Amino acid sequence: MLALLFSSVLTATAPALDGVDLERLSLIRAAEADEAHRSMIWLWTWGSLYLVGTAGQAIGAPLLSKDRALQIDFIVGAVTTGLAAAFTFIFAPNVIAGARVVRALPDTAEGLADAERRLSEDAAAQDFSVSWVMHGVNVLFNVATGLVLGLGFKHWESAALNAGVGIVIGEVMVLTTPHGLRQHVRPPAPVVALQPLWGPNLTGLALGGAW
Repeated sequence: MLALLFSSVLTATAPALDGVDLERLSLIRAAEADEAHRSMIWLWTWGSLYLVGTAGQAIGAPLLSKDRALQIDFIVGAVTTGLAAAFTFIFAPNVIAGARVVRALPDTAEGLADAERRLSEDAAAQDFSVSWVMHGVNVLFNVATGLVLGLGFKHWESAALNAGVGIVIGEVMVLTTPHGLRQHVRPPAPVVALQPLWGPNLTGLALGGAW
């Protein structure tokens, strides 16, 4: 019994002796897997909605052949949602592939370092996916669609409606993008740190460095 207990203690402390924080590696794997699952749900939900919208408008266009104006609106709408669906699937969240990479990494110091790098990269990609750049792209894309209808076919009412609805839908899409990895990224250690000191008979500043 004593030998078994001693063996379990050695097994538990061995990773630490090798410089591998298995608890940290497990946390990264779990975080990546959770975000990948949420991202897959997000990806297929929005991708499917855009595909349904594309099919519906493409089918609706010939059925409304008696109304040329509506036919044009449907065709432009189908192209727009088709492009949105393509962009959604082509630029799928990085964490979906990242989770598979992290899961396959070995339980070594090099594996942990690679996992940390992948976590930082996927977190940065998630930050970008909800940044002001993506909001701007959404607005520009839908305004451009509206201008096609307005300038190209003089359908200004349809142009305003399509652009407005498209912007709202795009904003909901951007705002619902999973982006929870940042909380798991360790902040980089500062090269030089300046901190206040206080205590009994002690006040001032402490200057420290890391390398």
